[in-house]
Amino acid sequence: AGSDFQWKQARQIRPGMTADEVAALMGPPTAKRLQPFGETWTWAYMNPREGSARAVSVSLRDGRVVHGPGVPQSFE
Repeated sequence: AGSDFQWKQARQIRPGMTADEVAALMGPPTAKRLQPFGETWTWAYMNPREGSARAVSVSLRDGRVVHGPGVPQSFE
């Protein structure tokens, strides 16, 4: 359930990317939240059959990434 994504996709998100570039890379976010500084997009995915779950968020201001997810290389 949620927005299926892979860690290697999330690692490609960099500050300065446009919202359209992030959406093209990750697909539609599971949730969008308005914040005082801009917006937070979150992708969350859970697979109960495998007992796995993953989630990642990015902060956007004026339609550009301010803070990427910082996914560790050990996450596969």
